[in-house]
Amino acid sequence: MIKNKVNDKIYIGSSIDVKNRICRHKSMLRGGYHDNIFLQKSFNLYKEENFTFKEVELCKKKWISL
Repeated sequence: MIKNKVNDKIYIGSSIDVKNRICRHKSMLRGGYHDNIFLQKSFNLYKEENFTFKEVELCKKKWISL
């Protein structure tokens, strides 16, 4: 989850490797080339210190045998 602390808007994503994905989000946002243009514009306007990045829920993979 990426949350804007100023307006409480949130971005929810998913990933198998959450730590790496958060690092990629930060890198893209800092570089100004994030795929989500609304998130990028908000990040540019409010600056990084007004955003929180965190894991919301960890789901374990369950294998099903057929």
